[in-house]
Amino acid sequence: MKTLPKDCVCVPVNRGELLVSPGLAVYCAVYADEMEALHAHLTDPSVSLPEALQTRLEKHGFYGAQRPLRPAYHLTQFQVTNACNLHCAYCSADSGKAREHEITLADVCRVIDGVLEIYPDSDISFSGGEPLIVPWLFEAVAYALEHTKGHVGILSNLLLLDRSEVLLEKLVSVMKRGVSVQMSFAAADRAVCDRLSGAERYDIGMRVLSKLEARGVYPKIDLMLSAPDAQANVDAFADFRRSLAEDVKISLGFLYPCGRETGEHVFRDEDECERILDDLTFLGGVSIPAPSVSSLTNRRLGCTCIEHENLYIRSDGGVFSCFKMVEQFGDISEGIKNVIARRRKTPHKAAELAMCRACPFVSLCAGGCRADNMILERSVRAPICGAWRVRLLAEMLFEDRPYVMDWSVPHQLEEAKKRGIETPSFVIVGARL
Repeated sequence: MKTLPKDCVCVPVNRGELLVSPGLAVYCAVYADEMEALHAHLTDPSVSLPEALQTRLEKHGFYGAQRPLRPAYHLTQFQVTNACNLHCAYCSADSGKAREHEITLADVCRVIDGVLEIYPDSDISFSGGEPLIVPWLFEAVAYALEHTKGHVGILSNLLLLDRSEVLLEKLVSVMKRGVSVQMSFAAADRAVCDRLSGAERYDIGMRVLSKLEARGVYPKIDLMLSAPDAQANVDAFADFRRSLAEDVKISLGFLYPCGRETGEHVFRDEDECERILDDLTFLGGVSIPAPSVSSLTNRRLGCTCIEHENLYIRSDGGVFSCFKMVEQFGDISEGIKNVIARRRKTPHKAAELAMCRACPFVSLCAGGCRADNMILERSVRAPICGAWRVRLLAEMLFEDRPYVMDWSVPHQLEEAKKRGIETPSFVIVGARL
């Protein structure tokens, strides 16, 4: 007879209970008319379970092995300069002027050497500010290509290519060697794009794309969407897409409350984002694949950046775990291997945190985003949690919606309020939620 894990916990929800095994990192809805049988079975495994519940338990992995960790990957991203040729109103990197002291080509090569001794397959990415401002960028890219077994990428607005054939040919050359290039765009609407960028951007960007297309290379477009301009983007999207080559792919970025992205530009909740996706699909004339959702989730030890030990090198040499750059844990002047070794001694995995270790969702949620924790609570050891969040996770997992764990804390708060769950008040950079 199949038996349930001994660590099973029942969490009350509106329509019954959510059964959770932290050890296996699995969950399953138990409806009100099944609860008595479940509790009897937990007390005496010889008591039979309703067939429908038994089927769901099998589907959700309760009789299998411990769930694997999320697929491993490692990213090392260099902010090669804080200087930028634009003044984007929503900039999450807070770019503008170069910092007084910024990293050099020699610094980048030393860090790459040290990182690859530990992570030979590390992806390496270069961003800014605007990375094309840095005269040695393509030397750094070439060095990364020659040494890593992972992927190499550049995130740029690419506008400088419009007035420099030398830069254009250098970019084409590395793209043909396999470097992925993401071109940031502020909006699909010309007027909105230029206004949010603080400079002419749309037409220049289109000219650059035409030049790259003529040479047989196609960057990926990172199209940012801001809440006040959502309808303008929907109205312009079909024409924007038709103006691009068929081989150009577009990723949509929603501005949401995180780090420095606050205020009027952000989407307040996930429903707003879903509505825009629906409008882009039906009115913008494009197909947007729905994310695949499985009842079998990966086990988590901490947030993605910490779990995979990602590295973000700020232009002044500071070392961070994520692009929000709110938790500095070292400087490249110490030697990157020393910085990594020190971080490994205090990883702050969820099972080590007082607030998380006894939580039924410890291996499913893993303490949430550490950057959110720093922004809201000024501590990586204090996840933004409480009875409201445990209740919200339980209700949404009961509905088989595990993606709630990847939402930002402000979006989780908004969802909790909609469900009538009492929530606390937090202040994010002066904006009360």
